[in-house]
Amino acid sequence: MNRLFVGMPQRSNGRLNVSQLAIEADVKRWHLTHQHPDIKELFQAKAAEQEAERAAHVQSTDTYEVLERGSSSRPHTGRFFLAGLALRRYAL
Repeated sequence: MNRLFVGMPQRSNGRLNVSQLAIEADVKRWHLTHQHPDIKELFQAKAAEQEAERAAHVQSTDTYEVLERGSSSRPHTGRFFLAGLALRRYAL
């Protein structure tokens, strides 16, 4: 199970599903699904958690890239923002 999560499988293709876990553990799939459902559920929970972390990282990276592209297309935004803050400070 740990080899799949760290991305270094020895027998399977590395996908995070029960079939690949069985191949990696060198057991038949039905042993995991019928005789050891606790191991199967633990694996599926960890796989879902890891997928959620990956998706959050991808989304934050995408957001950062969008913001970076947006700021490079408007290089003077920061100057105008600071000027607006200065005006507000004097107005109050």
